[in-house]
Amino acid sequence: MRAWLHVVKHAPRQVICEAKHREGRPLLLAKNSMDCGLIRSVYACRLALLFLLLACGPEENKLMDDHYLWLENITGDRALDWVADRNAHSLDRLQSDKRYELFKAAAISNYTAMDRIPYGQYMAGKIHNFWQDEGHVKGIWRVTTLESYVSDAPDWTTLLDVDALADEEGENWAYKGKTCLAPDYERCLLHLSRGGSDAVEVREFDIRKREFVDDGFFVAEAKTRIAWVDEDHVLVASDFGPGSLTASGYPRIVRKWRRGSKLEDAQPVFIADKADTLVGVTNIHREEGDYLFIIKVPEFFKEEVYLLAPDDSLSRVPLPIDADFQGVFGKYIVARLRSDWLVGDSAHSAGSLVGMDLKAIGKQPFNVETLFKPDKSMAIREVSLGRDAIFLSLLDDVSGTLLEVKPGVDQGWQSKTITLPGNGSINLVDNDPVHDITMFSFESFLVPSSLYLLNQGAEPEIIKSSPHRFATDGYQTEQRFAKSKDGTQVPYYVVAKKTIEYDGSNPTYMFAYGGFNAPLTPEYVSAMEIEW
Repeated sequence: MRAWLHVVKHAPRQVICEAKHREGRPLLLAKNSMDCGLIRSVYACRLALLFLLLACGPEENKLMDDHYLWLENITGDRALDWVADRNAHSLDRLQSDKRYELFKAAAISNYTAMDRIPYGQYMAGKIHNFWQDEGHVKGIWRVTTLESYVSDAPDWTTLLDVDALADEEGENWAYKGKTCLAPDYERCLLHLSRGGSDAVEVREFDIRKREFVDDGFFVAEAKTRIAWVDEDHVLVASDFGPGSLTASGYPRIVRKWRRGSKLEDAQPVFIADKADTLVGVTNIHREEGDYLFIIKVPEFFKEEVYLLAPDDSLSRVPLPIDADFQGVFGKYIVARLRSDWLVGDSAHSAGSLVGMDLKAIGKQPFNVETLFKPDKSMAIREVSLGRDAIFLSLLDDVSGTLLEVKPGVDQGWQSKTITLPGNGSINLVDNDPVHDITMFSFESFLVPSSLYLLNQGAEPEIIKSSPHRFATDGYQTEQRFAKSKDGTQVPYYVVAKKTIEYDGSNPTYMFAYGGFNAPLTPEYVSAMEIEW
């Protein structure tokens, strides 16, 4: 899929169709829609395939006409057999290369190395980590203290062994994350998937006892969205039977479910249209309080945000439908704008981070403040809402920059750049606004990832670093710019030997991507690229 999307974006039409129909077979197909590497949902995968078909002419489209509609049944025997046959064809060609086993072993060693960073989530003084290696293929959920985590040899306690659970229950379980109850985080709603699909079974887990809760919250396999309200109530969006799903196959009804009662008896608090894509729920816990939000997604990159009050009344947050809701900071609802927004006489530019007073929800008129407006060369990549500051991971000509944004002493908002190496990529790993803990990582093409800790306003410190996987002394990274037809300077990177001569004779691995708001950033070269 990665190669296909690159071709759709950047190659001439005839190349697309030749690549797709080469020898009558695609080079390699995913076993199901969720195997798409860069695409995060089945709908994005289908949209990408639609772009592919639209790019081809009518003659090529005939080859993918009605007699291939049976491929829409992605779990049907015929479709799975067809995919297995195509994969077998591709794997036979790959495995016949004498370098295959050597490269495969090197890649597996890279991806399963025991010295890679155990990225984690901070909750109530402890770091939770999900870890996979050769001895734990399906993975273990484990925990340690923050003090132990920053040491060279953390003392981990295993909470759940997914491999053992799968063996015990005879199921091909895959761990799909957890939703834990603040502020103690001792009860979690565990998400388990059969075979890695996007449908999950939800079970309540007791961290203190390290076991599932008898007669606890349980939701059968579905594309469920769930959030805690309090210890005895949850918000659930799931498959409740006929009419409860959107045309896209995702939940459209949210119910408030009380412990000990039947899920089918829980009263709906929100119902989306069947034509919408899905509806989700979230609980935001901060010092200022807890906030419950219901988010309806009509289509890609559009959302309607509703605040759910304790009496179950709903208030629509008056954000533009294409704004990207980020959460709560102090008295503000925070969002990132995708388009210009005029509120009264106040103009807010596309790409900016804005804040709206929580108390203004449901009232007219209301005020909006611009918290940060990026320069023309900048784009906000990620937002982390801390206790006293907002941290922004920016792309400045596709080079990572970390910014701390705070309300000014008198008025306005002030920003400060956190000094880090250049020509790299910054990822905001985790944030706990109550304890003022923020973690982020930095990496570049030739520098492996390092994990930084920002602890209660102190200077960032490196607490974990990945080792080098290849010798980099003889290589260099250069950023260059290509001028488009309209004069736009398009940044790109060249990673090569320091002794390279640009005479047109060098073999080159070239890749570009620009769809689904997913930019390519300077990240440490992958195992595949190392072997290449």
